Amino acid sequence: MNKVYSKKELKARAQEVFEQYPSEDKVFAREDGNIFFNENLADLGRGKLKVYPFDRSDIVKSDKAVEDIEVNAEVIHNTPTVDTPKVEAPVVDSPAVDTPKVEAPTVEAPTVDKTLGKDGKNPETRKSNTKK
Repeated sequence: MNKVYSKKELKARAQEVFEQYPSEDKVFAREDGNIFFNENLADLGRGKLKVYPFDRSDIVKSDKAVEDIEVNAEVIHNTPTVDTPKVEAPVVDSPAVDTPKVEAPTVEAPTVDKTLGKDGKNPETRKSNTKK
């Protein structure tokens, strides 16, 4: 029988995947230990196994705790508040563009070979095909 992983074990495996794939924000772990980036693929062929979604923000922690980050409170409180002026984008009228007229290509009628017989077959070929 295949091993069924606990949610805690799957969370550890999901953390490894997030470390290997920094651009992915969500993974789906199936109880058999397989990790997927697409929920539909995780559900495909799972049978009775459960699928657990894991978000990067829930698993991967930053290197420093929030308490360890130093903030200079004086700089924040003494920053002058300045109303930023509103800048309006100029409105530019686009020049009129002349679109060239495109004519449909002319189609010539197919040429008819006048050496053919009434039924459209070559009369000489018709005679040679007859039984003797």
